[in-house]
Amino acid sequence: MIAAYFLPCMTLSHMKYYIFTDNYFILSGVGHIITGILLVLAGFKAAGRPAVRDSLFLSGEHYFHLGNYSGALNAHMQALRLSEASGNCTEEANSILAVGKMHYYLQQRAEAMRWFSRSLKMGASCQIDSIKVKCLMNMGAIFQETKRIDSALILYHTAEGMLRGTTTGFDSVRKYTLLTNIYCFLAEGWARNKNDKVRGRHYANIAEVTAKLSGQKERIGFAAVKQGIISMLDSNSSEAEIYFQKAYKLFSDVGAADGVLYAMQLSAEAMAHSGKARESHAMMKSIQLLKDSIFKAETADKIARYHTLYETEKKEKANILLEKKNLQAQLIIKDGIRERNQMIVFFVCGIIVLVLTFLVIYNRYRLKKNREINRELAAQQMLRFRSIIETEEKERVRIAREMHDGIGYLLSAARLNISAMTPAGFDDETALNNSMTLIDDAVKEVRTISHNLMPASLTELGMLPAIRELVRKINGSGKILLSLEIEGGEKSLGSSVEIAIYRIVQEIISNMLRHAQAGNIRLMFTFEADSLFISIKDDGIGFNTSMIENSSGIGWKNVFSRVDLLQGKAEVQSTPGSGSTVNLYIPI
Repeated sequence: MIAAYFLPCMTLSHMKYYIFTDNYFILSGVGHIITGILLVLAGFKAAGRPAVRDSLFLSGEHYFHLGNYSGALNAHMQALRLSEASGNCTEEANSILAVGKMHYYLQQRAEAMRWFSRSLKMGASCQIDSIKVKCLMNMGAIFQETKRIDSALILYHTAEGMLRGTTTGFDSVRKYTLLTNIYCFLAEGWARNKNDKVRGRHYANIAEVTAKLSGQKERIGFAAVKQGIISMLDSNSSEAEIYFQKAYKLFSDVGAADGVLYAMQLSAEAMAHSGKARESHAMMKSIQLLKDSIFKAETADKIARYHTLYETEKKEKANILLEKKNLQAQLIIKDGIRERNQMIVFFVCGIIVLVLTFLVIYNRYRLKKNREINRELAAQQMLRFRSIIETEEKERVRIAREMHDGIGYLLSAARLNISAMTPAGFDDETALNNSMTLIDDAVKEVRTISHNLMPASLTELGMLPAIRELVRKINGSGKILLSLEIEGGEKSLGSSVEIAIYRIVQEIISNMLRHAQAGNIRLMFTFEADSLFISIKDDGIGFNTSMIENSSGIGWKNVFSRVDLLQGKAEVQSTPGSGSTVNLYIPI
C-alpha cells in the first residue's frame, strides 16, 4: 500500500489518508477535518454554490474520515448525480474523483481505476490541472500497490511535470505540499522497488527542498522519514536514526500524532539494527502508550464532530429562513438600484469603448505613418548607397581602363623599342637588360593594379567567381593557405550589392595578409532565406580590437561604411596571440 509514510508498519487508514486528502485537510491533519468542511461550506454559500450538492459532498468526506466508506460512497454518488444535472464541469470531475476514492478504500481497485480514468479525462477537457494531478497520483498509487512500479513512476513523473509547469487551482503552499508527496513516493519507489538507491536519494533531496518551500513542518518531517528509510536500505542505521529523530521533533511540534508514532516506530527499528536493544525496547513501550492516547483522542474528536455538525446544521437552517425573508424585503430596492447601476455602467462602458476605439485607430495610424517614413528613409538610403557604389565603381573602371590602355600601352611600346636596339649601340649591356626588366615589372604592376580596381570576373561573372579567383591568386603565392566554403546554395544579389560585398571581403583579407602573420585563412559564405552570413577567420597573431576605433587608416572605416550602407552588421573578435575572426551579417 502506498502512503505518505510508506512503510509496512503503517495502518491501511494512515496510508490512504495521506494519498487522497487535499487542500485544507493536507495542511492541517485529521484533527481539523470538520473545521475544514465548515470553512469550505461557508465559502460555497458565499459564492452561491448549490447547497445540497455541496452538503452531500462534504458529508461523504465526513463519512470517509470516520471510516464509513460505504456511507461515503452513497453520499458521493448522490452528489455526482446532482453535479451531472447542473452541468458544472469542475464539480462533476471532483465528484467522479471522490467516487473512485471510495471504491479504492473498499478494495475495488479495478473499479477505482475506471473512475479515476474518467475523472482524469474530464479534468483534461475542463483544463483543471489540480484534478489531473490528483488522478495521476491516485492511479500511480494503485499501480505501485499492484507491483507495476514502472507504470507508477511514469504517472508520478507526469504529475510532477504538471505541478512544475503552469497550473490552475494551486496556491504555492498546496503546490509544494503535493510536490513533496510526489517526490517522497518517487524516492521510496526508486530506492525500495527499483533498488536504485542513488536515484531514490536524489528524489528524497528534492523532497526536502519542496517541503521547506511549502513551509509545512509535517511535510519536512515526511521528507526526513524518506531520507531515513533510504539510509536504512543502505545499512546506515546511525544516519537513519538521526533522520527519524528529526522527523519525530517536527511531527511533535505540529501535533501530528500519526507522524510521531511512525517516527518512533522507525527509530525503534533503527536502534534495533544498531544493536541498541534496550533503547529499542523502551521506545516500543512508548509507542504502545501513544497508540492508546491516540485512540482516546480520536474517540473524543468524533463526538465533537457530531455535535459541531448538528449545531451548525441547525444554525444554517435558521439563517437560510432569515435570509429568504430579508431577500424578499430587499428585492424591490435592489431592482431599482440595479437598473440605475446598469445605466451608469453602460454609459461608462460606452465612453471607455469610444476612447479605446479612438486610441486604437490613432495608434494604428501613427504606426502606419512611422512604417511609411521608415520605408521611405530606407529607400532613400539604398538609393544613395547605390549611387555612391555605382559612381565609385565607374571611377574604378575608368582608372583601370586608362591604366591598361594608356600607361600599359606606352610601357609595352617602350619595351619593343628598347628590345629592337642592338647591344652595340649601348655602352652598358647590363643597363639595357635592367631597363627591359624594369619595364616588364611595370607592365605587370599596371595589370595587377588594373585588375584589383575592377576584376573582369566580378563584372562579367559575379561576386562568387571573383571571390574564387581571389582565393586562387592568394593560394598561388604559396605564402598562405586561403580556404573557401559556401553553404546554402549560391544566390544572385544584384550588381551593386555584390560589388560592395566583394570590396568588403577584399579589404578584410588584405588586412589579414598585411598584418596577421597567419598561415591559414578560412572564408565561409552561408546563404539563408533572407540573409547572408560571412565569416573570415585567421590563425595569426591577433590584435586588440580597441585599436580599430583609434586607427588613422581608411581600411576598416571603408568596411564598416559599406556594411552600414547594406544595413548589415559587422563583428570583429580578436585577442593578441589568438588569431582574428570577422563575422558579417547582411540582409538580402
